[in-house]
Amino acid sequence: MRRELVEKDRRTHLPHLSLSVNGYAVYLDNIARTEQAVKVGEEAVEMRRELVKMDSKHTDDLIMSLRELARYLKKKERYDDARTVEEELSNVRQRGASSS
Repeated sequence: MRRELVEKDRRTHLPHLSLSVNGYAVYLDNIARTEQAVKVGEEAVEMRRELVKMDSKHTDDLIMSLRELARYLKKKERYDDARTVEEELSNVRQRGASSS
């Protein structure tokens, strides 16, 4: 249902969908389904990147999703991928600080 709403009005509904997807990734990690959490977390990050392109007020949400994704990747011993995510996280933080 939410995905259908997003297709009709991305600007209005994508923030809610991204919040739900991110929360689902956290839930999956909490029940030891970390591989699935990685996939869902990557989806949340993609949504939040799109949101930041629409409006920089979503930067904190992107930072949170990137931090969580890096944590999931480390749990799966995907250290190179986690490092790449952490580099993006650092860049996003720096851009956010410079625009404040």
